[in-house]
Amino acid sequence: MPQQDLLRAQIHTAQSMLNSISVADEQRLDIAERCVEANVDGVRGDLVWLRAASAHAALHGRQSINSQDLDAVEELVLMHRRQQAPQPPTPPNTNTPPPPFQRPQEAPSSSQSGASDWGQMQPQMQATGTKRSVHAKPADDKATASRLGLIASQGKQCHGKGRATRNWSQRINWFTSLVAGAIANQDGKPELRFRRQRGGDPTMHLVLLDTSASTLQGQSQSQAKGLVAGLAQQAYVARQAMVLLGFGNDKVEELYALGRAPKAMAPLLNSIGAGGGTPLKQALQQAQAFGQRLLRRNPSTRIVNYIITDGRVQQDIHGLHLPGTSLLVDTEQAQVKRGRGQHIANLLGADYLTLSQAQQLG
Repeated sequence: MPQQDLLRAQIHTAQSMLNSISVADEQRLDIAERCVEANVDGVRGDLVWLRAASAHAALHGRQSINSQDLDAVEELVLMHRRQQAPQPPTPPNTNTPPPPFQRPQEAPSSSQSGASDWGQMQPQMQATGTKRSVHAKPADDKATASRLGLIASQGKQCHGKGRATRNWSQRINWFTSLVAGAIANQDGKPELRFRRQRGGDPTMHLVLLDTSASTLQGQSQSQAKGLVAGLAQQAYVARQAMVLLGFGNDKVEELYALGRAPKAMAPLLNSIGAGGGTPLKQALQQAQAFGQRLLRRNPSTRIVNYIITDGRVQQDIHGLHLPGTSLLVDTEQAQVKRGRGQHIANLLGADYLTLSQAQQLG
C-alpha cells in the first residue's frame, strides 16, 4: 500500500520539523484579533490555534506559517469556543409618562381600630440577682422538702454527698465493699457499697417564671431570676433535667427547652425582659399538657413544678392541676397582697413559700 506508506513518511517528516516552524508577528496578531472577535475567553484558544497552524504547515512541508494554515484550522479551534457578543443594554424610554400621584393612606386612629396598643411598653430587663436555693418552710419540715426534692440526699450508703438517692443502683460494688470491710455500721455488720446508677436522675424541674410588668417593682424580677439560677445550679449538680417557661407580655414562651439543667443559667436569664399582662392560666395549661406528654413517654419521671409569680392575676384557674409535685414561690413584696399567691397555691394543690423564705446561698 504505497499511499499509506507515503502518508506515514509525510507525518514522520512533519514531526521532525515541527519544532523548527517559524511564525511571524503578523500571524500572532491575526490569531489574537480573531479570538477577540469570537469572544473567546482566556488565551488557550490562541495557543491551540498557533500549534494547530504549525502542525498544518509542517504537514505540507513549509518552514513558516501563512494565512492558509490559519484559515485551515480556524473552525477546529473556534467551533466550541466561539461565544455570542453581549447585547448592549436597552436605553430607558424617557417618553413614558410618570405614574399619577396617589395620596398616601392615613393610618387608622385608635378610635377606629378594634385593638389599640396605646401605652404599651417594651419589655424591660433586670439583671439576675443573687442565686437562691429553695428549702421547705419551716426549716425543720423535712417532709415537705423531701416531697419536693429540694434537699439533696446522700445516697443509699450515705457517703455520696450532693448526689440524689436515685443515683445509686441496687447493684453491690463488691470491690469497694471488701476494701471497706473493716468498717462496720452501728449494728456491727459490714457496710455494703453500691454502684452508681448510669445516667442522670429521672427528676425534671418545670419552672414557670412570671415575666409580667408587675414583677419589675422592687427588683422582684431580679430576685426571681436569682431563684431560678439557684434551682438550675442544684439540678445541674444532681444531673437532673429542667424546663423554663416564661409567661408575660400576654404570651407564654419556652425560654429553656427540656434537657439537662445548664451549668450557668444567668446569661439566659439576663436576656429575659418583663412587661405586659400575666397569662398565668395559659402557662399552667401548657405546663399541664407538657407534663402529661412527658409521663406518657417516661412514666418513671418525677416532675417538680415551680410557679414563681406575684399572684397579680384575675384569671380563673379552677380545675387546673399540674402532674407531679408543685411549689408556688410568691414574689409579691407587699405583705397585704400576698394572699393572692396563697390562694393560687391552694387551687393548684401546691406548697407555698414567699421569696424571702428562700435561703440565700452562701
